[in-house]
Amino acid sequence: MKQAELDLKADLAILKLEKPIPFSDTQKKVIEREFRIKTEYPIPFIESCYNHQLKVLLSEKHNIDFLKYTLKIADSIDRSGNGNSNEKLIIEENSIQEYIQNHISKKQKRFLRKKYGRENLYLALQIDITGRSWFYSLSRPELDVSKPIAQNARSGEQFMEPIIYELVNGKKLFRPRVRNGIPEKTMQMVKLNF
Repeated sequence: MKQAELDLKADLAILKLEKPIPFSDTQKKVIEREFRIKTEYPIPFIESCYNHQLKVLLSEKHNIDFLKYTLKIADSIDRSGNGNSNEKLIIEENSIQEYIQNHISKKQKRFLRKKYGRENLYLALQIDITGRSWFYSLSRPELDVSKPIAQNARSGEQFMEPIIYELVNGKKLFRPRVRNGIPEKTMQMVKLNF
């Protein structure tokens, strides 16, 4: 029991937690951020005296039941979408197609319609962890829903369209996808026609 106290003071303690069902890393990340202690989910989980003492010491030090406290924060993060959420447009338009239509001139629209007709084009965007979109490809692919977006984006005829590139590349159009409280890069494929 003394070892738990020494490890906690020396920042060497590792708190072992039982993996929650349904699984979310959010509470683990909250514990690590708020209490500055490393955590892990051992399989199988067996509560040891050392681990129990760490929980007691942390609760006494902060004068709260730290597991209930961090679970409440984690649940709030997950429910509010800050813990887990998909990328989402943050512009006033409801879609990238609408955004492009609203931000090109009539002359540009006529040019694109003449160049591509009314055929469907597919714009693949990479969305970084800040929500900025980056032009990945513009193509006429034969879509296969069983394949990842990047593979579909590379199939078929690809080309560069400066008008579309300028409208989307490097622009903050999205709130990024968040998994377990951490923003992630994603890809999105959007159907366009003029």
